[in-house]
Amino acid sequence: VSGYELSLLLNKPEIESKYFTGAVDGQLDFRNRGGKPTLSGKLLFEDDIINIPTLPDFVPSDLDIALDVEATVGNKVRFYNPYLYDMIARGHLKFAGSTLNPDFSGKIVATRGTVNYLRTQFKVSEASVEFKKYADFDPIIKINAQTRLQQITVDLAINGPLSGMQFSLTSEPAMRQQEILSLLTLRSHYLDKENNGASGGMGRDELISALGAGLQMQFFSGVEGTFRSALGLDEFRIVQDTTSTIVKKSYSDREESTIVSQEVYNIEMSKYLTDKLLLSYTMGLTHKKSDLALRYTLSRHISLTASLDEEKRTWVGFETRYRF
Repeated sequence: VSGYELSLLLNKPEIESKYFTGAVDGQLDFRNRGGKPTLSGKLLFEDDIINIPTLPDFVPSDLDIALDVEATVGNKVRFYNPYLYDMIARGHLKFAGSTLNPDFSGKIVATRGTVNYLRTQFKVSEASVEFKKYADFDPIIKINAQTRLQQITVDLAINGPLSGMQFSLTSEPAMRQQEILSLLTLRSHYLDKENNGASGGMGRDELISALGAGLQMQFFSGVEGTFRSALGLDEFRIVQDTTSTIVKKSYSDREESTIVSQEVYNIEMSKYLTDKLLLSYTMGLTHKKSDLALRYTLSRHISLTASLDEEKRTWVGFETRYRF
């Protein structure tokens, strides 16, 4: 059979599944081109939610079909997995070659979002997935993200091909790798050690905490998704935080003050009023906290911020990102 031609016109049909929610616009054609069956076309994704737990291993097909498909990731496309990431991204991909010898190229870049690593949520400053032309189906992952735990800023860097990503953790002030891991995974144990000046190993409670981390993330992720959908929010998260209080002790000849840190939980809610203006509210679950904030994005690297806390103190700020 040589004289065949099939076309599929996609006029934003609504699709809802475990891994994709939203609509697709575009057209796919299947025809004989130069004596070889060819799948070609263009697809546009906008206002979609895409859940990719991991990129699957690509197994070449026994069918030899030429590929010439372009996919554009446009406005308001959210890549969301409750255990791994939550990002808004844009980009363009080209699927060429054939099903026997695929050749994928292109890049998807996150404009904002978060990643979860070791029970901790990191705010993304830079993230991309890039497919190199004429390379294997093994995209290059690049992520830089930060989190702040009390007076400590922790930076997470992920680099390399999907099959061999390298993870790196650094902090300010500088800490050893083992200390950073303890802070992220066993926060209450780490804070107790800091408060009491102890240096012992993990106890029974800390081991139970480590073993239960996966169950805790699963429970929180389900709750977050339910509330996010019900309230029509862009973000709804239950996040760990640390808070400190000053404990004073009086003696006959002096008075001592000690800073005691403890692990707490917050609810963070946010909604984009426009593409550039974000309204967010943070409420403490186990402690007194109430923050209302606005962030206006001037460009990818510059933002203006303002916030009001529970004591009616106000802050106005200017955020910028730069590389050197």
